[in-house]
Amino acid sequence: MDLIEIARQLGEEIQNDELYIKVRISEQKLEMDEEFQKLMKSFNEEKSKINEEISKEEPNQSKIEALNKSISEKYEKIGKNPNMISYQKSQKELMDIINKINFIILKSAQGENPYSVENEDYPGCSGVCSGCEGC
Repeated sequence: MDLIEIARQLGEEIQNDELYIKVRISEQKLEMDEEFQKLMKSFNEEKSKINEEISKEEPNQSKIEALNKSISEKYEKIGKNPNMISYQKSQKELMDIINKINFIILKSAQGENPYSVENEDYPGCSGVCSGCEGC
C-alpha cells in the first residue's frame, strides 16, 4: 500500500470520527439558525458599506463610526450565539487532533519513531510561525 492510499484511508477515518460528525452537526445548526443567518447577512452588508465609505475620496467619518459601532455589536452577538460557540469549540477540538496527527507525521518524516512521539511533545500553535517546525 502506498502512502497516498494510507492518507486517503486516514481521511476517511477522520470523517467517520465522532468529533468530525459533531463539527458537521454544529455547522448544520448554524446554517439552520435563521436569527444567526440574518445577523451574519447584516454584518457582512455593513462591512461592505464601511469599506465603500472608507474608499471614498471624502469619507463620512460619522457614518464610519456608526457602522464600526454596529459591526462591533453584531460581531459580539455572533460570538455569543450558542450554535457558534458549539461550532467553534468542536472545530477547535477537531483541529487540535489533526494538528497532532500532522505533528506525528512530521516527526516521523524527520526520522523519529512515530510511536515515541507523545502528545505532550506537540507544541501546539503559538500563532508565531517563525518559531514553529511547520504546521
